[in-house]
Amino acid sequence: MGIKSKRVAFTFDELSLRTLEEVQDEGHFGERPVVFSPHLPPLRALPEVSSPLLELMDRLDAQGWQYKLTSALVNGERCYFARVWRADALGCGRKVRAQTRHEALARAWEAAQAVRRTRERNAKARAARGARDD
Repeated sequence: MGIKSKRVAFTFDELSLRTLEEVQDEGHFGERPVVFSPHLPPLRALPEVSSPLLELMDRLDAQGWQYKLTSALVNGERCYFARVWRADALGCGRKVRAQTRHEALARAWEAAQAVRRTRERNAKARAARGARDD
């Protein structure tokens, strides 16, 4: 059984094409990136890319943080939304909106750390009040 191939053409609007070109430029791809599904193996290996965004994602993973990064068109402009959390009792930060993926993820991480500090401080204060009441 041989490999079947089919040529497929895509039509992009101007904003989508510009976004695709940004991904290509940021990733230093020699050609358009290969789109793949998690259900199918990629046709070729994607090149190793070192970028501030990937470094931040690696840092978050190494420190046990989980995150969600999404994008949407808002008034014709691409906006990125991020949320960072740890799966424990202190939970997560708030959803953050920014103009770049890196900025959204970095600001969401800062927000999550601030929320956790506040929750830790409040938990200690409640524990201290409870100890005094006993």
